[in-house]
Parts: sequence; structure tokens; C-alpha cells
Amino acid sequence: MNKKFVKALIFDYGEVICPQDRDKINDMRGRLLKGEKEFSEVYFRYRLEYDLNNLSPEEYWKKVLHDCNLSLSDSEIEHLIEIDIKSWLSVDRRMLSFIEEVKYKISKIAILSNMPSPILEAMEESFHWLSLFDTIIFSCRAGSIKPEREIYEMCISDLALKAEDCLFIDDSGKNILGAQKVGLNTIHYTSFGSFKELLEENYILKALYHDDPAI
Repeated sequence: MNKKFVKALIFDYGEVICPQDRDKINDMRGRLLKGEKEFSEVYFRYRLEYDLNNLSPEEYWKKVLHDCNLSLSDSEIEHLIEIDIKSWLSVDRRMLSFIEEVKYKISKIAILSNMPSPILEAMEESFHWLSLFDTIIFSCRAGSIKPEREIYEMCISDLALKAEDCLFIDDSGKNILGAQKVGLNTIHYTSFGSFKELLEENYILKALYHDDPAI
């Protein structure tokens, strides 16, 4: 199979660059008295609204608690908010090292992610490496959310490239389908090792400043 040239890599944040911390998930789950499947369902039920800034952190957790038939104090809710924020700050060092290396082998790199403001603000305070990216688009500031068409088109426009010249990496099947609808190349992320294999098997990274491809 012929490999395809791409000029930009677009990364999801959660579960691709920063996998959610399992210990903190279990902490939240224990406070909600839910099994793993039940917790995941209720945790993500209102997440898109939260990621769009349509809900404050307190409003989001009160909706979750209501569906769990629980009533917690304001201080307990604040603790849930804090645990949730910290759960998304665990960096996969293998992916970060790859990004640092690939920065010089391709024209542009970007982050395109659904994320609520409190977590994004904590990221910006904690991660100097965000400056590596040419474009960073988060739903809470974009006013659009994956898998809506608009947020992908916003990222492509900011990169000043054609969709066919970009490769999008995300762990969500719905987000992958949304990206494909606007013409982006995609890799459905399941693990770092699988991602590297699929990238090397199917794509050649190309920088604008020279004619020779690199990977």
C-alpha cells in the first residue's frame, strides 16, 4: 500500500497525550458509590455541555449527583471538581517525547480537544510544552465541540492547510467519524504502540521547508 504524505498532525488531548488517571477515576467513582460502567455513563452524560462551558463545574457535578441520587456538601463538590481536574493532568511521556521529536519533522502540529475551562486553565498553568503546538483549539473557547463539523474546520483553517494534508489522532470513534466527514486523514488511537505502527505503515511526514519527507 502506498503511504500518504501529511503536513500536519492534529492530536486529541485526553487519552492520547494525557490519559485520565485511573486512581483519581476510582476516587470519584467511590464517592459516587458507582461501579465502573455506571460511573462512566453518568460521568460523561453531561460532559459535552460542560466541555462547551454551558455548565459551571458546580452545575455539572450537581447534575451528576442528582442522577446518582446523592446529595453532597459544597466542600465535597469542590473536592470532586479538584479530583476531576487533576485526573486529566497525567502526561504520557512517550507521546510527549514523540511530539517533541516530530515537531521538527513536519510542517505543523495541533491539539483539537473537548475540554471544560477549569481543566484547560490548570493545563495552561502546568504544561509549558503546550507552546510546542502551532494551533490549540479547545471546545470551551471555540464554542463548538467534536464531533461537530465546525470545530474541525476551525482547526484546519488555523493551520492554513487542506484537510487532506492533515492527520487527526483521537481515541473516540465518534470524533474519528466527524473528522473523516470533513476530509481529514485519521488514526483511531488505542495505544501508543499501535499509533506508532499505523503512522509508520500509512503516512510520511512532510515539512514545508524542504522537499524531502521525513518520519
